[in-house]
Amino acid sequence: MALIDRDGTWLRVNRSLCELTGYNEEELLAMTYRITHPDDVEETNRLVKGLLSGRFNSCLQRKRYLRKTVRLPMCGLRFPRSAEKRITRRTASSPTWWI
Repeated sequence: MALIDRDGTWLRVNRSLCELTGYNEEELLAMTYRITHPDDVEETNRLVKGLLSGRFNSCLQRKRYLRKTVRLPMCGLRFPRSAEKRITRRTASSPTWWI
């Protein structure tokens, strides 16, 4: 699990995400969430934009992450049914970060 700001910067990451990606906490915090496999980036962007705009409040995606090593893990990515509980906003139209 990770806390990510609206620009894609990792704010906090847990040990499971570090193990999944092969990066340690410091490495992940120094990069953006764009460790998504290139073939999955377009769909991820579409889903994130839809969530941040309020067009929909939940989604599920199977995606691959780029690891430090060669192996590519396949993961299920679920955004909560009530995204408002997981997306913090400065104003109704200005999301600041999500989990």
